[in-house]
Amino acid sequence: MASSVGKGAAMSGDLLQRAKAALPIRAIWRKLNLPGDPPERDGAKFCSPLRPDEHPNCTIKDDRIHDWARNERLDSFDVFQHVRGLNSKQAFPEFVNLAGLGHELNKNGQNQQGPRSKQQINWQTCVDAVSPLDLNQLSEWRVYSLEFCRWLITQQLIGRYNELWAFPVMHGGKVVSAHVRLGKNEWFFEPRLKEIGVPLSPLVIGNPADASKVFISESQWDVFAVLDRLGIHYGEEVVGISTRSAGNGRLLKEVIGEIYLIPQNDQPGQKWLKDAQATLGRPVKIITVPKCHHDANDWLRTATADDLLAAMKTATVVEPTATQEGDAVESDGPPFAQKLERDFASESTPEEPKVYIEFLKPSEIKAYQPAEGHVMVGNNHIVRGSVFVIAGPPGVGKSRSIVALGEAGATQYEWFGQKVHCKFKTLIVQNENGRYRLKLELAKLDDRALDDYMRITPPPAYGLCFSKAEFRDQLKEQIDSFHPDVIAIDPWNAVARDDKAKDYIESFDLIRSVVPAGDDAPAIGIAAHTRKPAQGERASGRTLLNLLAGSYVLTSVPRSVWVLQHASDDVHENRVVVTCCKNNDGELGPRSVWLRDNGLWSQVYDFDWEAWENPDASIKEKGITETALAEVFDNGRLQLSSSDAVKALMNLTGCKKSACYNSLDHKGRFRDHLRYNPRTKIFAWTP
Repeated sequence: MASSVGKGAAMSGDLLQRAKAALPIRAIWRKLNLPGDPPERDGAKFCSPLRPDEHPNCTIKDDRIHDWARNERLDSFDVFQHVRGLNSKQAFPEFVNLAGLGHELNKNGQNQQGPRSKQQINWQTCVDAVSPLDLNQLSEWRVYSLEFCRWLITQQLIGRYNELWAFPVMHGGKVVSAHVRLGKNEWFFEPRLKEIGVPLSPLVIGNPADASKVFISESQWDVFAVLDRLGIHYGEEVVGISTRSAGNGRLLKEVIGEIYLIPQNDQPGQKWLKDAQATLGRPVKIITVPKCHHDANDWLRTATADDLLAAMKTATVVEPTATQEGDAVESDGPPFAQKLERDFASESTPEEPKVYIEFLKPSEIKAYQPAEGHVMVGNNHIVRGSVFVIAGPPGVGKSRSIVALGEAGATQYEWFGQKVHCKFKTLIVQNENGRYRLKLELAKLDDRALDDYMRITPPPAYGLCFSKAEFRDQLKEQIDSFHPDVIAIDPWNAVARDDKAKDYIESFDLIRSVVPAGDDAPAIGIAAHTRKPAQGERASGRTLLNLLAGSYVLTSVPRSVWVLQHASDDVHENRVVVTCCKNNDGELGPRSVWLRDNGLWSQVYDFDWEAWENPDASIKEKGITETALAEVFDNGRLQLSSSDAVKALMNLTGCKKSACYNSLDHKGRFRDHLRYNPRTKIFAWTP
């Protein structure tokens, strides 16, 4: 469902947007007395308030209800139409009245033509509306320090307008309007600048009179990220300026100090850079955001202050086309500026050491609250930010089990008997199966349910070359755009070419270099081979860890390890024994047997564990096997009637007559060896 504008209703898109801003999704939820309470945190799952729903399939993002079960994205106007049972034309005047903007409608419920009365914004009310929970969410969302977020409030640089994030617009030394974020790339001014006769102005953070270094970008999120890393909230004398969008590069006038421009990595960002340079008309330094990141905020989520200082050192100096007098920057400045100048002047100046280890009090550890969706599968079997391994011999179904995991993440069905706690996205980086094999595996699966939750690579032309920067950059671009919760690497030996510990550690480091860090980091899954077992060897339980091929690193780094084993040596065997042999953070869970299949596998409940656990038992204890039949037929040298073959099998194996007759089905599991002559009613055995 999407909001539409009826031609006959004279609906104003601008008025509708302002009505939505006045009635954000949580406000309309309460106004309409929908069942339950709206979640306070974006991304938290809940049952739909608009239909019977026993499973939490909905989230709120960008001020819309995302109903993942129905693939619907509903804003507050959509919800209003749904509850009232009205079309957009009928709902428009009621919705506008409910938003408190009914004075802009004429007596027919249509939009008044002509200017509306000038309004005043009470910015202090917006600032006061920011709660501690809002600050925590902002810190997690944009990866700012909580101290910086609190500083923004003390400086009155951020507020909440009808539960939406807002920023002040200054004119004549006071706030005259709020720049309000409706959703991704959707903003509006309240009141509209045109109506109050005020030109658009940049957002200035800090005191330009006290700072010699100025950081300018089109987005306030980027500027905030830079100032947070530089420590403006700790008294560092720097200034940030946001032009509020890519089209406003020409708003920059009379900026003093040493200027750093930080463009975004897209075409509008490059246009902004040119406009900003032309408007400033003086030497500037351009900080280049790594190409694998869209903007500075994205980059600085994982980069440190040292990384930012290094980028400042290597910033490109660009001279204006026509040099103007009086643009020289004085060398003396505040302490932070002097420190930067010393760093820039001498490459030999030692940098501050990186923090490699952190220490927490027991009370801080106990107070830690993991985000919802932190544990994705089982009893901490698959957790955000952790590594897990799925190991087994060739052909056992490791790749299929990873696809099954992706389907479980999309549907929230169990995976190998383990509860799936939330829906999650899976990115499979694999070098095993070509497009045709993948097509066969996915043929029976519902692509409509999976398209939003799964991405799979066909075998890359140059392999899983994590050692190449270009490969890592392209992978990171996909990770940044798709935001997977699980990243699976299949197979491990395509990444780590050597079995030495050093090579394994380097391979893990290369993988982690492209994966986001922090509590919201995706889990990393590894598909690995097991070594060939010794004659008669059949490990079980924790001893299965010893079967993993390669360095000990492959068993020490992951928090959980599954080993898949063929249920028998029969070439037609499609049963797989699945055992979790390591789970550092929870119970291992029971071993189980599953039928290998495309998508989710089916569980086998009547498996003979006694025979499985005693591989050295006699043929009689093993039951009817290929070896037993071969012995009965003397490896092809004897031909027997069904009655003679059954008697011989009963004597050899101790199995019942019915089981022995069933084993002689020449179309059954021994069909590749049994031959039956219907004329003579004689069975023969082909080795």
